[in-house]
Amino acid sequence: MRGTQARLAPFVLLCALSGAITACGEDEAGSPDAAPDDEPDADVGPDAEPPAGACGATVGTIDGEGSFSGTLAVADGADFDVAMGECANEVSYFAQVGPDAVVAVTGLTAGASYTARLVATGDLGVYVAASCDADGPAAGACLGFTDRAGAGVADVALFTAPDGGTAYVIVDVFGENLLADGAFTLTIGTPECEDASDCGGGDGVCFDYACSDCETSFDCDGTTPVCTAGDCVTGPAECTGDDAPDTGASTDDGPTGATALTLPTVDAPTEVTAAVCSLPAMPREEDWFTFTTAATQAFQLVATWADTTTDIDFRLLDATGAVVASAAGTAPGTEPMTTPALAAGTYYVVVVKYGPMAVAAATPYTLTMSLPECSTSFDCASADEPVCSAGSCVAGPDGCTGDDAGDTVGDDDGPAGATLLTSGVPAAAAICNATATEFDFFAFDVAQSGSATLELSWAGSADLDLAVFDAAGAVHGVSFWARPESVHLTYLPEGRYYARVMRVGTASAVVDAYTITVTVAAGTACATVNDCAAAYTTQFFRGACVDGACEAIPAGSRAAGALCDSGDDCASGRCSYVAFEGDAADSICTTTCTTTDDCTAISAGATCTMGAVQQCVPGCNADLQCGANPNSGTLDDGQVWDYYSCDEVTEVCTY
Repeated sequence: MRGTQARLAPFVLLCALSGAITACGEDEAGSPDAAPDDEPDADVGPDAEPPAGACGATVGTIDGEGSFSGTLAVADGADFDVAMGECANEVSYFAQVGPDAVVAVTGLTAGASYTARLVATGDLGVYVAASCDADGPAAGACLGFTDRAGAGVADVALFTAPDGGTAYVIVDVFGENLLADGAFTLTIGTPECEDASDCGGGDGVCFDYACSDCETSFDCDGTTPVCTAGDCVTGPAECTGDDAPDTGASTDDGPTGATALTLPTVDAPTEVTAAVCSLPAMPREEDWFTFTTAATQAFQLVATWADTTTDIDFRLLDATGAVVASAAGTAPGTEPMTTPALAAGTYYVVVVKYGPMAVAAATPYTLTMSLPECSTSFDCASADEPVCSAGSCVAGPDGCTGDDAGDTVGDDDGPAGATLLTSGVPAAAAICNATATEFDFFAFDVAQSGSATLELSWAGSADLDLAVFDAAGAVHGVSFWARPESVHLTYLPEGRYYARVMRVGTASAVVDAYTITVTVAAGTACATVNDCAAAYTTQFFRGACVDGACEAIPAGSRAAGALCDSGDDCASGRCSYVAFEGDAADSICTTTCTTTDDCTAISAGATCTMGAVQQCVPGCNADLQCGANPNSGTLDDGQVWDYYSCDEVTEVCTY
């Protein structure tokens, strides 16, 4: 099963924690096996020689330019790794958790540029070191890294030969279950180019350090619409029983041959029939469709097919080829997607047969495009159909045994069916998690500048969570790890708010009884942003004091150093605010950095964070000022969250 129920779903609480951590890939996942040291070694710098040391036992040697073929096996060699940001010329970093094979490369010209080109039957990566210690490349000695491509497609790392002319190429994998048979060929060569200007201009591109026809299929034309290893080629033709657009001279295996979709209207969805197989795996057999919208609009896309043993997925790309959204669920015979609001422009839908792999017989399917009835359950107005599913408002799930009246007499799985709470009066209910969308919603009203405290209590060992939203569906506060769970909100704008109770952990149809209480109080008006940041433990920072209440700062393009409460406030797309930090009023629009010296122009006292992603943030003097990791249940003493660490000497947060 590729689908998972996240504790933060469905509102996806800060996948990147306001930009502090960005690791949301579509197909791959991983994090560094080891975080960088809290303090860099003062003896190792850009001009320092890396310490000497070969990289363990080698499986072969290449003398100068040449090739070596071998096999990566679980028992081979040491299990090296290198942390993100440690390698020069780092491309598409993923952590390495599987076995290694090390190839020595001798006879190189010190200071000259070389490429290490890896082609493997498994999904392997490659990095190059001048020397190693017991754990991997020694400090300052990682020369290049790439783990961009999958099985059968080259990963190419660019590196500069070290003094002495010997380097070590480490072939690695980020998951032993992805190893396949581990066969690989490594080729050392010299780069023909490093960017398109080295290719004499014109239509040529620099792909994997060689002058080529294309980097992506968007560089190709209708008769050769697929970019493979830098060459524009005709699309695959190995399917049996394929559809017409895949059998003509201009196939639909790339964007230039994409089938045009007519935009749907409220009463008339667009429906097309096609077929797709899974042979070959690379270049992958794909069906491309395209549409152009003149105004901002969300759409509902659904692929349906009869053969329930087949898994069909699709993704949505913009005109540059960037992935906008993906549909990769596990329900048999159907794959839905409700797109985000798409700005005016041209988009592409790319359909693939995910499984079973390497099957020539094409599976017929129907792709339907319509205008969605809803984006979230907050768009659904009917208490009988309060849940947004694949763009349609539907009744909530009914999988609990012995559920409460809110779920049996009514339907409280969405806000439209919420049970109205009375301030100070406990309400008894029960919940299970037989399905991922089993929720209990409660409603309460607050006057301008008022406050609200919600408490969720229960007996037994179940793990229940509490989240609070406004009427538009914006999350205002959460509590995940406390018992009882409690959320305290202050300086609220007038309106109706919704509390959502969910159970997490192993799915069960057996309900757990609980009690929820809301206490609403009148409040004094906020005067400054400091009032909005004063209560931070379980409520998200809203950085604008408007008419006595704290509101989210409107999206905009604010300059670096300006106050913000989320990334969409800033021209850079990055805000330093991290959930539940104690100095939220100091949050600034920010950017990435390498050292604290990079941050002085952004804001006085700003420092460069350490960890997976480095960005400028206000200097800290306590862990509370670094913000929390809501997904971690290892709580700090006396706190309801696991807070990131602050070095009080350097005033640097580590994420």
